[in-house]
Amino acid sequence: MTDSLYSVDIAAIAMANSIALLMENAVSNDKNAQLTQNAAVTQCCVLMVCAGAAQAAVAPKS
Repeated sequence: MTDSLYSVDIAAIAMANSIALLMENAVSNDKNAQLTQNAAVTQCCVLMVCAGAAQAAVAPKS
């Protein structure tokens, strides 16, 4: 009986460690996704500013 309780305890510890690793990985992935999203938005803003500046440089001045 003690052996089966011991193996249940070991399984519970292994499961808890697995869940902890999964949650840590999820948090890390979320941070990386936010960084990627911020970089994409920044790049789009830079492209819009550059396009506006290029258009202003080409547009005839009155």
